[in-house]
Formats: sequence, structure tokens, C-alpha cells
Amino acid sequence: MKRSRLDIYLAVAAAAAGIAGLLLITNPWFGARRAPLRGVVISVDAPAGRAVVRHDSLPGVMPAMTMSLRVEPRRELERLREGDSVEAVLELTRDRSRLTGVRVVGRTAGAAGLAAGEPAPAPGGPGASRAAGADALAGFPRLPDVRLRDAGGRRFRTSELRGMPVALGFLYTRCAIPEACPRLARQLSETQELIGGPTELRGQARLLTVTLDPKYDTPARLARYGRERGADPALWTLATGDSAALAALLAAAGITVRGAGPGMVHEEALIVYRPDGRPFRRLEGTRWTPRELAQALEEAARPEDRP
Repeated sequence: MKRSRLDIYLAVAAAAAGIAGLLLITNPWFGARRAPLRGVVISVDAPAGRAVVRHDSLPGVMPAMTMSLRVEPRRELERLREGDSVEAVLELTRDRSRLTGVRVVGRTAGAAGLAAGEPAPAPGGPGASRAAGADALAGFPRLPDVRLRDAGGRRFRTSELRGMPVALGFLYTRCAIPEACPRLARQLSETQELIGGPTELRGQARLLTVTLDPKYDTPARLARYGRERGADPALWTLATGDSAALAALLAAAGITVRGAGPGMVHEEALIVYRPDGRPFRRLEGTRWTPRELAQALEEAARPEDRP
């Protein structure tokens, strides 16, 4: 029987899709976006297989930034030292990134450290996760009462969120590392679907995400960022604030940031607060699941057992 051109086209397309799927299973980097990178090594974390690199602008990918990046293969990481000027290839997929083909091309004097005396990035790099319960947060303060501005331009105080559990996190819209801010945003988008559905919370919880780059992330930019990710303002508030407000929130959450703007390196962590503002749980990294966060919010909302 003669096959039509359409039948042949569909068969070829199905075969191509099957091959692509097989390649994705056997090679998670198949189809990754690749960009040549030039930068300076700030620090090396050999146990985690990562290096903090301050790199030049990558046209069409991201501005000049300082990032903690996985280096593969490991033997290339072992050769790196603080202050090395390097050339490499940055590979990006939807949920991961890495540096490959790293080559040392010189030395940069005084490059080690983003600023004297500042703390090191979180161990394990973006995405590394662990959870801390209420006992581990005993020394942490309540959610500070600071003034912020939401993506709609409305000014509000965090004290207005009292009476409901709150998950406080931080990101900035120019962050392009898949394991960091983009993954956090996806996780929060999925979490809002859970807490807005038929759960014990029934919408009585709030996701509060504050930008680490307030000079760039205006309310208009945050609004666009939220729309692109389906943020429901009734459940997920994207906000900005002045330096004092941001510093107070970061200190209360125990999160360190090195540098500023797109050159910053920051820890990934999210704090769940009880309705009275007391810290309940700390989710570090971004490998927690939306269901885990929704469950933490539900547990934080429940009255505490009294002896």
C-alpha cells in the first residue's frame, strides 16, 4: 500500500521524537544551551565539585555575574585555584547548569573573595537542600516588621501578614542559573496551586518573595516576572524594599549575600513562619518539593499542642 506524504512525515517525526527522548534519558545534557565564558575564579569548593566564578557578560544569556557553578569533569576542578583567569563553556538546561572545557589562561591578582571579611557561599552550591525544624530555629527572631512594596506598587508592612503562615524567600529576576532563582520560582508557582486548592489552608497562607536586587527589580519588573510564572497576588507576593528592610529580613532568615546586583552570590533558603511571626521551619536550597512546603505551611498554621 502506498503511503501518503503526510503518513511518512508523521512517521519520521515520531521516530525523531523517540530518538530525542532516548537521548534525554541517556544524556541529560542533550539539547543544552551552550555559551562561551570568560571569568575569574573567586573560590573553589572541591568536595561539592563547584567553583565560584566572576564572569563577563554572556550576550543573549545573562549579564556579567558571580556564580557558584558545577565543574565537570572533576579533574578540571582540581586544577583550579583562586585568582585563575579561565575560559570555559557554560551549559544550561531547564533545571541544571555546569562548566565544561575549563582552561586556565592567566592569573588575576587580588581576585580571591568578593569583599574582605564577607562569609563564604552556602556549602554545596545552588539547589543543595536540607530542612531545619523549630528546635534548630530557636535562636531566630520573629518575622521583622518592615515596609515593602509589592509588584502592584502598593506599600505594605510585613506585620499585615500576621494571622497566617508565611513562607519568606529571596530571588532576583536577572538570576539565570537554573538550580537557583528560576527553580525557586517554579517551586513557588507549584506551591501556590496546592495552597490555593482544597487543603486545610484553603488559601489562608502567603508566599512572600523579596528581591535581592531592588535597584533593578522595580515593581513593574516584578509584576512582569510574576505574570510569566502565573503568580496569584492573593497567594504569592513578589516585593521589593529599601536596603534597611532587605537587610533586616536577610538577617532574620540567617541568609548571607556577597556582592550586589547581578554580581552577587547568595544562599538559597526559605523560612516558614507561624501566624504569630515565629519561625517554624527553614528549607535550605531548592530541592524541596512544593508538597513539602505546602505541608510545612499547613503544620505552621495549626495550633500548638499545650501540655
